Amino acid sequence: MDGSSLAISARNPSEARAESTSLPPPKLKGNKAHLQLTQEITSLDNDNLRDYVTGQSKEHYKEDPKKLQVDTVCNLARGYHSFVLAGTGYGKSRIAELYYHMYAPQRKPVVLVLNPLDSLGEDQSPEVFLNNELFTELYFSSEFQSRLVLIVLDEAHMVYVWGLVESGKAKFLSVRDRLQDYGIFRPSYGKLGDRLMATSDVPILLLSATCRPVAVESILGSLMLKRVDVTFFHGELVRNEIRILRFYMDYPLKSCEDLLRMFSKEAEISDDNLIPTLIYSGTRKATLSVIDVLNKARGKKRKDYDSASKFVRRYHACTGNEDKLDCTKDFENEDFPIFSSTMALGLGQNWKRVRCVIHIGRGDPSMISQMMGRCGRDGRPGLAILFMERKRKNGKNAVKDFGSGKEQLTDDDRMD
Repeated sequence: MDGSSLAISARNPSEARAESTSLPPPKLKGNKAHLQLTQEITSLDNDNLRDYVTGQSKEHYKEDPKKLQVDTVCNLARGYHSFVLAGTGYGKSRIAELYYHMYAPQRKPVVLVLNPLDSLGEDQSPEVFLNNELFTELYFSSEFQSRLVLIVLDEAHMVYVWGLVESGKAKFLSVRDRLQDYGIFRPSYGKLGDRLMATSDVPILLLSATCRPVAVESILGSLMLKRVDVTFFHGELVRNEIRILRFYMDYPLKSCEDLLRMFSKEAEISDDNLIPTLIYSGTRKATLSVIDVLNKARGKKRKDYDSASKFVRRYHACTGNEDKLDCTKDFENEDFPIFSSTMALGLGQNWKRVRCVIHIGRGDPSMISQMMGRCGRDGRPGLAILFMERKRKNGKNAVKDFGSGKEQLTDDDRMD
Protein backbone atom coordinates (compact mmCIF):
# COMPACT_ATOMS: atom_id res chain seq x y z
CA MET A 1 0.00 0.00 0.00
CA ASP A 2 1.73 3.18 -1.11
CA GLY A 3 1.73 6.58 0.60
CA SER A 4 -0.60 8.12 -1.95
CA SER A 5 -3.61 6.40 -0.43
CA LEU A 6 -3.14 7.97 2.98
CA ALA A 7 -5.39 10.96 2.48
CA ILE A 8 -7.95 9.18 0.33
CA SER A 9 -9.13 6.93 3.14
CA ALA A 10 -10.40 9.83 5.26
CA ARG A 11 -12.68 8.55 7.99
CA ASN A 12 -14.23 11.94 8.67
CA PRO A 13 -14.45 13.96 5.44
CA SER A 14 -16.13 16.83 7.26
CA GLU A 15 -12.95 17.42 9.25
CA ALA A 16 -10.36 17.30 6.50
CA ARG A 17 -9.77 16.17 2.98
CA ALA A 18 -6.83 15.83 0.65
CA GLU A 19 -5.99 15.95 -3.00
CA SER A 20 -3.57 13.10 -3.53
CA THR A 21 -1.11 12.02 -6.15
CA SER A 22 -0.27 8.59 -7.46
CA LEU A 23 3.26 9.52 -8.47
CA PRO A 24 6.14 8.20 -6.37
CA PRO A 25 8.19 10.73 -4.41
CA PRO A 26 11.22 12.07 -6.31
CA LYS A 27 14.56 10.45 -5.55
CA LEU A 28 17.91 12.17 -5.81
CA LYS A 29 20.39 10.52 -8.11
CA GLY A 30 23.80 9.79 -6.68
CA ASN A 31 25.28 8.00 -3.70
CA LYS A 32 24.70 10.63 -1.01
CA ALA A 33 23.35 8.86 2.08
CA HIS A 34 20.45 10.68 3.72
CA LEU A 35 19.00 10.07 7.14
CA GLN A 36 15.95 7.85 6.75
CA LEU A 37 13.16 6.65 9.00
CA THR A 38 13.78 3.22 10.45
CA GLN A 39 12.49 0.21 8.55
CA GLU A 40 10.30 -0.55 11.55
CA ILE A 41 8.33 2.63 10.73
CA THR A 42 8.43 2.60 6.94
CA SER A 43 7.23 -1.01 6.80
CA LEU A 44 4.01 -0.16 8.65
CA ASP A 45 0.82 -0.09 6.63
CA ASN A 46 -1.24 3.09 6.61
CA ASP A 47 -3.49 2.22 9.55
CA ASN A 48 -0.63 1.14 11.79
CA LEU A 49 1.41 4.18 10.75
CA ARG A 50 -1.45 6.43 11.81
CA ASP A 51 -1.64 4.62 15.14
CA TYR A 52 2.10 5.09 15.60
CA VAL A 53 1.93 8.85 14.91
CA THR A 54 -1.07 9.19 17.24
CA GLY A 55 0.87 7.43 19.98
CA GLN A 56 3.86 9.73 19.48
CA SER A 57 1.58 12.76 19.82
CA LYS A 58 0.08 11.50 23.06
CA GLU A 59 3.54 10.76 24.42
CA HIS A 60 5.01 14.20 23.66
CA TYR A 61 1.96 16.48 23.94
CA LYS A 62 -0.45 14.53 26.18
CA GLU A 63 -3.34 15.07 23.78
CA ASP A 64 -4.93 13.43 20.78
CA PRO A 65 -3.77 14.89 17.44
CA LYS A 66 -6.19 16.01 14.77
CA LYS A 67 -6.78 13.64 11.90
CA LEU A 68 -5.33 16.07 9.38
CA GLN A 69 -2.14 16.34 11.42
CA VAL A 70 -1.75 12.57 11.50
CA ASP A 71 -2.48 12.13 7.79
CA THR A 72 0.02 14.83 6.84
CA VAL A 73 2.77 13.33 9.00
CA CYS A 74 2.11 9.92 7.46
CA ASN A 75 2.27 11.43 3.98
CA LEU A 76 5.63 13.03 4.79
CA ALA A 77 6.85 9.70 6.18
CA ARG A 78 6.18 8.17 2.75
CA GLY A 79 8.35 10.89 1.18
CA TYR A 80 5.65 13.05 -0.41
CA HIS A 81 5.52 16.83 -0.50
CA SER A 82 2.53 18.15 1.47
CA PHE A 83 0.58 21.42 1.34
CA VAL A 84 -1.64 22.06 4.38
CA LEU A 85 -4.42 24.64 4.03
CA ALA A 86 -6.09 25.26 7.39
CA GLY A 87 -7.21 28.23 9.44
CA THR A 88 -5.09 30.14 11.92
CA GLY A 89 -4.87 28.37 15.24
CA TYR A 90 -5.57 24.97 13.69
CA GLY A 91 -2.25 23.48 14.79
CA LYS A 92 -0.32 23.37 11.52
CA SER A 93 3.04 23.91 13.23
CA ARG A 94 2.55 20.73 15.25
CA ILE A 95 2.89 18.65 12.06
CA ALA A 96 6.61 19.31 11.63
CA GLU A 97 7.19 18.62 15.33
CA LEU A 98 5.43 15.25 15.10
CA TYR A 99 7.48 14.31 12.05
CA TYR A 100 10.70 15.29 13.85
CA HIS A 101 9.81 13.02 16.79
CA MET A 102 9.65 10.03 14.44
CA TYR A 103 13.45 10.11 14.36
CA ALA A 104 15.54 9.02 17.33
CA PRO A 105 17.18 12.10 18.96
CA GLN A 106 20.63 10.52 18.87
CA ARG A 107 20.44 10.47 15.06
CA LYS A 108 20.37 14.30 15.15
CA PRO A 109 17.82 14.96 12.39
CA VAL A 110 17.48 18.50 11.01
CA VAL A 111 14.13 20.12 10.16
CA LEU A 112 14.73 23.36 8.27
CA VAL A 113 11.90 25.86 8.89
CA LEU A 114 11.70 28.89 6.61
CA ASN A 115 9.67 31.56 8.34
CA PRO A 116 9.31 35.07 6.88
CA LEU A 117 8.51 36.76 10.17
CA ASP A 118 10.26 39.03 12.62
CA SER A 119 9.42 37.03 15.73
CA LEU A 120 9.86 39.08 18.89
CA GLY A 121 12.34 41.31 17.11
CA GLU A 122 14.67 38.49 16.14
CA ASP A 123 15.66 38.35 12.49
CA GLN A 124 14.57 34.99 11.05
CA SER A 125 15.23 35.98 7.47
CA PRO A 126 15.15 33.77 4.39
CA GLU A 127 17.74 36.14 2.94
CA VAL A 128 20.18 34.33 5.20
CA PHE A 129 19.16 31.09 3.53
CA LEU A 130 19.43 32.63 0.07
CA ASN A 131 22.34 35.03 0.18
CA ASN A 132 24.66 34.23 3.05
CA GLU A 133 27.77 32.51 1.68
CA LEU A 134 28.60 30.77 4.96
CA PHE A 135 25.14 29.29 5.28
CA THR A 136 25.11 28.37 1.60
CA GLU A 137 28.33 26.43 2.13
CA LEU A 138 26.83 24.73 5.18
CA TYR A 139 23.53 24.02 3.45
CA PHE A 140 25.12 22.27 0.48
CA SER A 141 27.65 20.36 2.58
CA SER A 142 27.24 16.59 2.66
CA GLU A 143 27.10 16.60 6.47
CA PHE A 144 24.12 18.97 6.55
CA GLN A 145 22.34 17.34 3.62
CA SER A 146 22.71 13.90 5.17
CA ARG A 147 20.83 15.04 8.29
CA LEU A 148 18.17 17.16 6.59
CA VAL A 149 14.86 15.27 6.86
CA LEU A 150 12.24 17.98 6.19
CA ILE A 151 11.90 21.51 4.81
CA VAL A 152 9.00 23.55 6.18
CA LEU A 153 7.75 26.63 4.37
CA ASP A 154 5.63 28.49 6.91
CA GLU A 155 3.16 31.19 5.81
CA ALA A 156 3.51 29.84 2.27
CA HIS A 157 1.09 32.43 0.87
CA MET A 158 3.83 35.03 1.36
CA VAL A 159 5.72 33.36 -1.50
CA TYR A 160 2.89 34.68 -3.68
CA VAL A 161 2.64 38.09 -2.00
CA TRP A 162 6.34 38.82 -1.97
CA GLY A 163 6.73 37.26 -5.37
CA LEU A 164 4.48 40.07 -6.61
CA VAL A 165 6.66 42.59 -4.81
CA GLU A 166 9.86 41.12 -6.25
CA SER A 167 8.46 41.02 -9.80
CA GLY A 168 7.18 44.59 -9.60
CA LYS A 169 3.56 43.61 -10.26
CA ALA A 170 2.46 44.74 -6.81
CA LYS A 171 3.06 48.41 -7.60
CA PHE A 172 0.07 48.34 -9.96
CA LEU A 173 -2.30 47.16 -7.19
CA SER A 174 -4.09 49.60 -4.90
CA VAL A 175 -4.35 46.93 -2.23
CA ARG A 176 -0.57 47.08 -1.79
CA ASP A 177 -0.87 50.64 -0.47
CA ARG A 178 -3.81 49.79 1.74
CA LEU A 179 -1.80 47.48 4.00
CA GLN A 180 1.60 48.98 4.58
CA ASP A 181 4.38 46.67 5.81
CA TYR A 182 2.77 43.48 4.51
CA GLY A 183 5.19 42.92 1.66
CA ILE A 184 8.40 44.77 2.38
CA PHE A 185 10.35 42.45 4.67
CA ARG A 186 11.27 39.45 2.62
CA PRO A 187 10.95 39.84 -1.15
CA SER A 188 13.49 37.03 -1.53
CA TYR A 189 10.84 34.70 -0.08
CA GLY A 190 9.30 34.83 -3.54
CA LYS A 191 12.27 33.06 -5.18
CA LEU A 192 13.13 30.05 -3.05
CA GLY A 193 12.70 27.41 -5.72
CA ASP A 194 16.30 27.05 -6.84
CA ARG A 195 17.49 26.36 -3.27
CA LEU A 196 14.70 23.98 -2.36
CA MET A 197 15.07 21.91 -5.49
CA ALA A 198 18.70 21.23 -4.62
CA THR A 199 17.38 18.65 -2.15
CA SER A 200 14.74 16.93 -4.24
CA ASP A 201 14.63 13.80 -2.09
CA VAL A 202 13.70 15.72 1.06
CA PRO A 203 9.94 16.23 1.52
CA ILE A 204 8.65 19.79 1.66
CA LEU A 205 5.84 20.86 3.98
CA LEU A 206 3.99 24.04 2.99
CA LEU A 207 1.68 25.68 5.52
CA SER A 208 -0.88 28.42 4.93
CA ALA A 209 -4.23 29.64 6.17
CA THR A 210 -5.09 31.92 3.26
CA CYS A 211 -4.27 30.54 -0.18
CA ARG A 212 -6.77 30.96 -2.99
CA PRO A 213 -6.30 28.86 -6.16
CA VAL A 214 -4.34 31.47 -8.15
CA ALA A 215 -1.94 31.87 -5.21
CA VAL A 216 -1.47 28.09 -4.94
CA GLU A 217 -0.57 27.83 -8.62
CA SER A 218 1.87 30.75 -8.32
CA ILE A 219 3.51 29.22 -5.26
CA LEU A 220 4.00 25.85 -6.94
CA GLY A 221 5.44 27.59 -10.00
CA SER A 222 7.82 29.65 -7.87
CA LEU A 223 9.01 26.54 -6.03
CA MET A 224 9.35 24.60 -9.30
CA LEU A 225 6.82 22.00 -8.18
CA LYS A 226 4.08 20.35 -10.22
CA ARG A 227 0.64 19.94 -8.72
CA VAL A 228 0.80 16.17 -9.18
CA ASP A 229 3.93 16.10 -7.00
CA VAL A 230 2.14 17.59 -3.98
CA THR A 231 -0.57 16.20 -1.71
CA PHE A 232 -3.02 18.87 -0.56
CA PHE A 233 -4.61 18.65 2.87
CA HIS A 234 -7.64 20.86 3.47
CA GLY A 235 -8.46 21.51 7.11
CA GLU A 236 -11.08 23.58 8.83
CA LEU A 237 -10.96 27.22 7.77
CA VAL A 238 -13.80 28.38 10.01
CA ARG A 239 -13.11 29.59 13.55
CA ASN A 240 -16.48 29.21 15.24
CA GLU A 241 -15.23 30.89 18.41
CA ILE A 242 -14.66 34.19 16.57
CA ARG A 243 -17.59 36.52 15.96
CA ILE A 244 -17.12 38.99 13.10
CA LEU A 245 -18.86 42.37 13.11
CA ARG A 246 -18.63 44.82 10.20
CA PHE A 247 -19.45 48.50 10.57
CA TYR A 248 -19.55 51.24 7.96
CA MET A 249 -17.25 54.14 8.76
CA ASP A 250 -18.79 57.53 9.58
CA TYR A 251 -15.47 59.40 9.58
CA PRO A 252 -12.63 59.68 7.02
CA LEU A 253 -10.27 56.71 6.95
CA LYS A 254 -7.21 58.77 7.94
CA SER A 255 -8.88 60.17 11.05
CA CYS A 256 -9.55 56.76 12.69
CA GLU A 257 -12.25 58.48 14.75
CA ASP A 258 -14.70 55.62 14.30
CA LEU A 259 -12.84 54.08 17.22
CA LEU A 260 -14.36 56.68 19.54
CA ARG A 261 -17.51 54.58 19.91
CA MET A 262 -15.52 51.50 20.92
CA PHE A 263 -13.91 52.80 24.13
CA SER A 264 -15.37 54.42 27.24
CA LYS A 265 -13.81 56.93 29.63
CA GLU A 266 -11.05 55.80 31.95
CA ALA A 267 -13.23 56.75 34.92
CA GLU A 268 -15.70 54.03 33.88
CA ILE A 269 -13.25 51.22 33.03
CA SER A 270 -9.64 51.25 34.15
CA ASP A 271 -6.84 50.43 31.72
CA ASP A 272 -6.05 47.10 33.36
CA ASN A 273 -9.66 45.97 32.89
CA LEU A 274 -9.75 46.60 29.15
CA ILE A 275 -10.03 43.62 26.81
CA PRO A 276 -6.64 42.71 25.22
CA THR A 277 -7.00 44.11 21.71
CA LEU A 278 -4.98 44.41 18.51
CA ILE A 279 -5.90 47.39 16.31
CA TYR A 280 -4.62 47.14 12.74
CA SER A 281 -4.21 50.21 10.54
CA GLY A 282 -3.17 50.46 6.91
CA THR A 283 -0.23 52.85 7.39
CA ARG A 284 2.46 53.53 9.97
CA LYS A 285 1.22 57.09 10.41
CA ALA A 286 -2.26 55.80 11.19
CA THR A 287 -0.96 53.79 14.15
CA LEU A 288 -0.22 57.10 15.89
CA SER A 289 -3.61 58.50 14.84
CA VAL A 290 -5.23 55.49 16.50
CA ILE A 291 -3.43 56.30 19.75
CA ASP A 292 -4.57 59.94 19.56
CA VAL A 293 -8.19 58.84 19.11
CA LEU A 294 -7.97 56.30 21.93
CA ASN A 295 -6.53 58.92 24.27
CA LYS A 296 -9.40 61.23 23.34
CA ALA A 297 -11.97 58.49 23.95
CA ARG A 298 -10.44 57.65 27.32
CA GLY A 299 -10.19 61.29 28.44
CA LYS A 300 -6.39 61.40 28.29
CA LYS A 301 -4.17 64.01 26.67
CA ARG A 302 -4.65 63.42 22.95
CA LYS A 303 -1.02 63.96 21.85
CA ASP A 304 0.45 62.19 24.84
CA TYR A 305 2.24 59.09 23.49
CA ASP A 306 4.32 57.10 25.93
CA SER A 307 6.49 54.25 24.66
CA ALA A 308 6.12 52.65 28.09
CA SER A 309 2.38 53.28 28.35
CA LYS A 310 0.23 50.97 30.44
CA PHE A 311 -2.68 51.62 28.04
CA VAL A 312 -1.60 51.46 24.38
CA ARG A 313 1.58 51.14 22.33
CA ARG A 314 2.29 50.96 18.62
CA TYR A 315 4.30 48.67 16.35
CA HIS A 316 5.29 48.94 12.68
CA ALA A 317 8.17 48.07 10.37
CA CYS A 318 10.20 51.17 11.28
CA THR A 319 9.90 50.66 15.02
CA GLY A 320 13.33 50.17 16.56
CA ASN A 321 14.42 46.60 17.18
CA GLU A 322 14.70 47.12 20.94
CA ASP A 323 11.29 48.78 21.06
CA LYS A 324 9.79 45.87 19.11
CA LEU A 325 11.25 43.42 21.58
CA ASP A 326 10.14 45.43 24.61
CA CYS A 327 6.60 45.97 23.31
CA THR A 328 5.94 42.37 22.36
CA LYS A 329 7.43 41.10 25.62
CA ASP A 330 5.38 43.55 27.70
CA PHE A 331 2.19 42.67 25.83
CA GLU A 332 2.79 38.98 26.52
CA ASN A 333 3.35 39.85 30.19
CA GLU A 334 0.02 41.74 30.27
CA ASP A 335 1.66 45.10 30.99
CA PHE A 336 -0.71 46.90 28.59
CA PRO A 337 -3.96 45.87 26.85
CA ILE A 338 -4.03 47.67 23.47
CA PHE A 339 -1.61 47.27 20.55
CA SER A 340 -1.84 49.69 17.58
CA SER A 341 -0.04 48.11 14.65
CA THR A 342 0.39 47.68 10.93
CA MET A 343 0.65 44.31 9.21
CA ALA A 344 4.19 44.14 10.60
CA LEU A 345 2.63 42.44 13.63
CA GLY A 346 0.28 40.38 11.52
CA LEU A 347 1.66 36.88 10.95
CA GLY A 348 2.67 34.03 13.16
CA GLN A 349 1.84 35.52 16.57
CA ASN A 350 0.36 33.03 18.99
CA TRP A 351 -0.82 35.26 21.81
CA LYS A 352 -3.56 33.45 23.68
CA ARG A 353 -4.55 36.55 25.65
CA VAL A 354 -5.92 38.47 22.64
CA ARG A 355 -9.70 38.67 22.82
CA CYS A 356 -10.45 41.29 20.16
CA VAL A 357 -9.02 42.38 16.80
CA ILE A 358 -10.05 45.63 15.09
CA HIS A 359 -9.21 46.43 11.47
CA ILE A 360 -9.73 49.87 9.93
CA GLY A 361 -10.43 50.24 6.20
CA ARG A 362 -10.66 47.93 3.21
CA GLY A 363 -7.80 45.54 2.55
CA ASP A 364 -6.76 42.20 1.12
CA PRO A 365 -9.26 39.64 2.50
CA SER A 366 -6.53 37.04 3.01
CA MET A 367 -4.52 39.47 5.13
CA ILE A 368 -7.56 40.55 7.11
CA SER A 369 -8.30 36.87 7.78
CA GLN A 370 -4.79 36.52 9.18
CA MET A 371 -5.39 39.50 11.45
CA MET A 372 -8.72 38.18 12.71
CA GLY A 373 -7.09 34.86 13.47
CA ARG A 374 -4.95 36.48 16.15
CA CYS A 375 -7.85 36.44 18.64
CA GLY A 376 -9.36 33.46 20.41
CA ARG A 377 -6.22 31.36 20.06
CA ASP A 378 -6.95 29.64 23.36
CA GLY A 379 -10.36 28.43 22.17
CA ARG A 380 -12.30 31.04 24.12
CA PRO A 381 -14.65 33.43 22.28
CA GLY A 382 -13.01 36.19 20.27
CA LEU A 383 -14.35 39.30 18.55
CA ALA A 384 -13.26 40.70 15.18
CA ILE A 385 -14.47 44.21 14.31
CA LEU A 386 -14.06 45.48 10.75
CA PHE A 387 -14.53 49.17 9.97
CA MET A 388 -15.08 49.59 6.22
CA GLU A 389 -15.47 52.84 4.29
CA ARG A 390 -18.58 53.06 2.13
CA LYS A 391 -16.67 54.32 -0.89
CA ARG A 392 -13.08 53.91 -2.04
CA LYS A 393 -11.62 56.41 -4.48
CA ASN A 394 -11.20 54.78 -7.89
CA GLY A 395 -12.59 51.57 -6.40
CA LYS A 396 -15.65 49.45 -7.00
CA ASN A 397 -18.30 50.56 -4.55
CA ALA A 398 -21.44 48.83 -5.81
CA VAL A 399 -22.37 45.40 -7.12
CA LYS A 400 -23.00 46.84 -10.59
CA ASP A 401 -19.37 48.04 -10.76
CA PHE A 402 -18.11 44.48 -11.04
CA GLY A 403 -20.09 43.54 -14.13
CA SER A 404 -22.07 40.35 -14.57
CA GLY A 405 -20.52 37.05 -15.55
CA LYS A 406 -16.95 38.26 -15.13
CA GLU A 407 -14.50 36.38 -12.99
CA GLN A 408 -12.87 38.74 -10.52
CA LEU A 409 -9.25 37.70 -10.14
CA THR A 410 -7.39 40.85 -9.13
CA ASP A 411 -6.52 41.57 -5.52
CA ASP A 412 -8.17 44.99 -5.87
CA ASP A 413 -11.46 43.36 -6.86
CA ARG A 414 -11.29 41.02 -3.89
CA MET A 415 -10.59 43.96 -1.59
CA ASP A 416 -13.71 45.82 -2.79
